[in-house]
Amino acid sequence: MTTPAIMNLIDPVIVNLHYPASFENNDFDKSEHTRYLKVSYLESRSEQENYGVDRVPCILQIDRCVKSGSGNRDLMVQDVLSAFPKNTEFTSADVDIRIDRAPTVGPSFNVNGWHITPISIYYEVYR
Repeated sequence: MTTPAIMNLIDPVIVNLHYPASFENNDFDKSEHTRYLKVSYLESRSEQENYGVDRVPCILQIDRCVKSGSGNRDLMVQDVLSAFPKNTEFTSADVDIRIDRAPTVGPSFNVNGWHITPISIYYEVYR
């Protein structure tokens, strides 16, 4: 479940990290950067009902991408983890979101000269 309401709550947090970011459905030329965050909103498990409240589990996937050989990578990962701690809540008139567990950092890998570290942030959307 990715809606403009969800993106309006989460995207500004990513922008405030002050790293170039590639969001879904936008033009981004990675050749202009030596590091950036690739942001994807993914569907997760099925809908669940919890005490009469519908909740939809989702994943915010942020890939930390650094051109191979271009410096410190760890700070970017730590900044993303700090921005989305467990139990953080985002609310608006349209939607409520809660980070339902600590983000996970997957193993890094190299693709076409880019060192990529996947970071998965698990959240629930309440309706």
